Amino acid sequence: MARLLTPDRIIGVILLIFSCLFTWAAFDLEKTIPPFFRNQPMRLDTLPRILGVFSIIASVITIISPTTGAKRVSDNKQLKESEDRMADLSFETFGQAKWGQLCAMIALMFVYASVLRLGGFIPTTFFLLLFGSILLGERRWIAMVIVSLAAPLAIWLLVTYVLQRTIVPLPAPLMNLIGG
Repeated sequence: MARLLTPDRIIGVILLIFSCLFTWAAFDLEKTIPPFFRNQPMRLDTLPRILGVFSIIASVITIISPTTGAKRVSDNKQLKESEDRMADLSFETFGQAKWGQLCAMIALMFVYASVLRLGGFIPTTFFLLLFGSILLGERRWIAMVIVSLAAPLAIWLLVTYVLQRTIVPLPAPLMNLIGG
């Protein structure tokens, strides 16, 4: 019985309950959508429905997956390293997490959310990705700069030209200077 009640499975059940409630609320949200939005391809309830279904799937996978805390005898060095890495992802090692990095990333996201409108989407997201990757320990500078620049540009292009929604790409003074 103790093998079945692992911290991973308990949290999986709790997340499954919350995911089911969230998904039910997302599907119930359709009643509150104004009539002129009901025929839109992307409505107010689309993303919550998708998130709800994916969170239910992730919760079920967490519940039914084998526990990571169980140690098996292994002669293969590569298999042993893989098991050690998986053990690091367990809730049993939760107290050994790098809390400084977590707090710094949360603070970075708050700064990003605060500066996003003033600084424009592309430069603000560039600096979020760059500083976030530095904070998490990445040291391949060329790759960090390329990814930090390519991701916001790709997202801005997709949102602007595919979804036909407006995101202010650059700070307002710069947009006024280039005539945007």
